[in-house]
Amino acid sequence: MIIITVISLWIFGLRIIQTILMLVYMKQLTKQPKRNLEFQVGSDLVMLVYKKSLIMDLVNQ
Repeated sequence: MIIITVISLWIFGLRIIQTILMLVYMKQLTKQPKRNLEFQVGSDLVMLVYKKSLIMDLVNQ
């Protein structure tokens, strides 16, 4: 039960961080259009896979 709470809090924290990063990124995007877009999408995909594997590790323990 404690583990589930920790995981949900952790995911919630990641959501907040992601939202903040997204807001910052949108500000950057308006300053310099379309230069780092491919890089941003790529790093987002990497982060998604990384988060999924971390969650799987937590669940499997």
